[in-house]
Amino acid sequence: RRDQWCLRDEYCNPGPIQYSGQVAASSPPLCVRAVQERRRDLVAQIASLLSKIQDNASLCNSDAVLQTVQIQLDSSLRCLQALSAEIAGNTSASSSTDESLLKDL
Repeated sequence: RRDQWCLRDEYCNPGPIQYSGQVAASSPPLCVRAVQERRRDLVAQIASLLSKIQDNASLCNSDAVLQTVQIQLDSSLRCLQALSAEIAGNTSASSSTDESLLKDL
């Protein structure tokens, strides 16, 4: 076999890393899986916080407190939408860009 390698190239390029599509869905690279798991964890944490807020809000008897919380949540939603739109508009955005945008909040 080594003799054949001296005469011609036996290497077969498997192609670029697949980050989407059927190949990626079956076995994404470890770095992609780590990012996906981190995002799932963050979404789960946000869902947990929202559930706690809802539970506490139902016990609150102050309209002023509830209105303050509602304003803060509305502001958080607008920030999330704006940042998501900004990142989606920048196709070269990386995870470091994501983190730098969030640090500015």
